[in-house]
Amino acid sequence: MVAISDWTVQHNQRNVTCGQWATEPEARDELERFIRANGAFRTYRGEPLWKHHFQTQDKENFRADLLLLPNDPVIEAGWNDGAIVIEVKRSGKKIGRGISQLIDYMNGTFYIEGGIAVVPSWGFLFPAVKQAEAIASVMAQQRLGTVTLKHGELDFYCGETRVLSIGGPGDVRLGKRDIGRRLGAR
Repeated sequence: MVAISDWTVQHNQRNVTCGQWATEPEARDELERFIRANGAFRTYRGEPLWKHHFQTQDKENFRADLLLLPNDPVIEAGWNDGAIVIEVKRSGKKIGRGISQLIDYMNGTFYIEGGIAVVPSWGFLFPAVKQAEAIASVMAQQRLGTVTLKHGELDFYCGETRVLSIGGPGDVRLGKRDIGRRLGAR
């Protein structure tokens, strides 16, 4: 029997969602349960109030799977990066469509309860491992990333960089977040 390295497994999971969720609602519900149990974010779902001017305004089913607004545990840890929008896919799907949807969401504004308009600062695809190479660079420039739930921890990556990790109730660790702010040539 030949052992497969962690690098090989992760490399083969790039560009495809990971995990064992047969449906998108199963994946979304487990993600939402985990986030609520931690208490770092309030979760919302909903359609955007406004879309980028190049997008058609009559597009149906244009909604965020989860919109996260920071609560005290993540704010006290030093989070000052605003709202997060998450696109959820079932396991084993190519990530291209999800990333495309995230770009749409990042160009939108969302209403939450009380009539408050929210513009997301980060967009993440769940469940997917951190990306690498060219796609990671393009995603990082747009402040897009991936989220993985394993071993009781939810890790948010932008490209190859960990942005945020949350574990049990109140367990929040921040990573590097000065991503996607450069303008012009690299």
